[in-house]
Amino acid sequence: MGLFGRSSKFSDSSGKNTSSFDALVIGLGNPGKQYARSRHNVGEEVVV
Repeated sequence: MGLFGRSSKFSDSSGKNTSSFDALVIGLGNPGKQYARSRHNVGEEVVV
């Protein structure tokens, strides 16, 4: 099962169907003590 519950079907160079998925996840955060442990840094907290 792939992203959003859909089946991920890809063809490799030989034409065979494969079902692999690569993803890059980036969590952004705000610097500074005023943003520490706040909703502004939720993306960074999830990734770390």
